[in-house]
Amino acid sequence: MNFYLIFSKVSVIFLLIIVGFLLSKKKILSSEGQKELTSLLLYVLLPCTLIKSFDIEYSSDILARGLKMSVFMFAIYIVSYLIATLVSKKYAEPENRRDIHVLSMILPNVGFMGYPIVNALIGPEAIIYAVMCNVGFEFFAWTFGIRTVSRNSPVKASGNPVLSLLSTPAIMAILAGMVLFTTPLYIPEPLISTVNLLAAAMSPVAMIIVGISLANSDLSRIIKNRYIYISSSVRLVLIPLITMFALKALSAADMSYYIPMIVISMPTAGYATMFATKYENDSLLASEMISMSTLMSLISIPVILSLL
Repeated sequence: MNFYLIFSKVSVIFLLIIVGFLLSKKKILSSEGQKELTSLLLYVLLPCTLIKSFDIEYSSDILARGLKMSVFMFAIYIVSYLIATLVSKKYAEPENRRDIHVLSMILPNVGFMGYPIVNALIGPEAIIYAVMCNVGFEFFAWTFGIRTVSRNSPVKASGNPVLSLLSTPAIMAILAGMVLFTTPLYIPEPLISTVNLLAAAMSPVAMIIVGISLANSDLSRIIKNRYIYISSSVRLVLIPLITMFALKALSAADMSYYIPMIVISMPTAGYATMFATKYENDSLLASEMISMSTLMSLISIPVILSLL
């Protein structure tokens, strides 16, 4: 991929982040507004995007390649977990904060940034592959991710993580999409047109949310923490490079090569803050990791993807 082409397309995404940043700084959108937009995204726009991606003619090739990508990505997350654990052991930090670093190094922001960038670089026809890649991410996040963030926290993980996973809007939408993709069922007009319109709003709304989050971060504090730089570099550089070598070793090509690479090159996912808050770990550190990795990804994403 050409660096300047990637940079120009990714820059459009980051310009939307700047819009969100300015809207927050100018007090046009507050933290409460961010929460409401996030709810709109998670419960309406993202599910519509996922369902829309499956609104295509059934293909056994797409299904087989997508499932292989999902299994491959889950394996990459396991490897990432081992690497992140080894790296974090070198940090002179309390165990609960090291757990946040581990989680932040592992989980890429697929929903808010991965899908928009896949759409920008390859096109809407590639979203279905990114969605299938994301199944491995969701399963890992709601099992290993939750166990990691809660093991040294006041609130311990309880209940069945698989049931928690199946109740998330994203997974419910993926399951509904799979039914549409693999059966003669379809969404009639005008409902499908409504779904398509809502899906089109996902990318700008997601980027605006990221911009608001950056505006509410204490960047002067973040840049003084060297561990955040190290963890962000692992998330944005080391793990994508390992993924690239693994894909080349498997002779992956076309969508099977580009989609996993785009997905794994994203900055830290919002799940880091969400899980840290739920289990009373250091949610501030998680937010700082998201902010720093997002800023660094403006350069890292074009550089990594230009190596493909």
